[in-house]
Amino acid sequence: MDGNHKLDKLEKELEMDKMQRDKYQRLIEEAAAAAEAEPELEPEPEPEPPVEAKREPAHHDVDTGIMIPCSEVTVKRQVGVGAFKDVHQGEWQGNAVAVLKLRHPDDETQRIEFMKEAAIFVQAGDHCNLLSYFGRCEPDPSTGEGFHAFVTELAKHCSLDDFLEQVHHRPDRYGGQMPVTLKRDAAAQIASGMAHMHERNLIHRDLAARNVLVAEYDVSRGVIAVQVTDFGLCRSVASSRYLATYDAKHDNETVPKLWIPPES
Repeated sequence: MDGNHKLDKLEKELEMDKMQRDKYQRLIEEAAAAAEAEPELEPEPEPEPPVEAKREPAHHDVDTGIMIPCSEVTVKRQVGVGAFKDVHQGEWQGNAVAVLKLRHPDDETQRIEFMKEAAIFVQAGDHCNLLSYFGRCEPDPSTGEGFHAFVTELAKHCSLDDFLEQVHHRPDRYGGQMPVTLKRDAAAQIASGMAHMHERNLIHRDLAARNVLVAEYDVSRGVIAVQVTDFGLCRSVASSRYLATYDAKHDNETVPKLWIPPES
């Protein structure tokens, strides 16, 4: 008796399954017939490729700080080389300074980038862990005499990468050691400089030991002072903290991909 009940149940399940399959098949056939009855639609035209926006010319009316007459600046020996600037020791108003001279002043692109960097210096403002910027020089428009340059604070020592190299390989220079406490202090000062730039809506985009200067070092007193510099690749994000207005496709400059932060 129990076997007959199971057999009846199985037959009912098979019958229900067949009814479901027939229903689905009927729906498929009805849909196919309706599709054949509809008139053929003309294919939509392919959208035209977007027209590339023209890059706006750089504006020269940005704030680049005070103008310093070239005659007031004494340029001495060269101490470094940048992407498009040569770094010299110099003197201005009786003080030792750094003079960052534009290498190819006839190159319009370099002059524009030069002006942008000056504007970034001004926007960044004063901070103990950023290189101090005093102003810029440019040739006299009437005579053509002079040079394009920034006048900045002169760091007493070298860049942080060279400094670390010398600490470990030239004990005669810095005692052959840099305690971990001073390394920590240097890292904290760099972070402080970056936090200040963030407050000014700026991102550096090229933060590396080569772009950090050691302004003071005394291992016996446990003192180190470092300053971030080289704002050539820096960008203002005042309009959008996520760079919604920054079009990387139209930016053909060289970007240090190994160091560039994610928000860029």
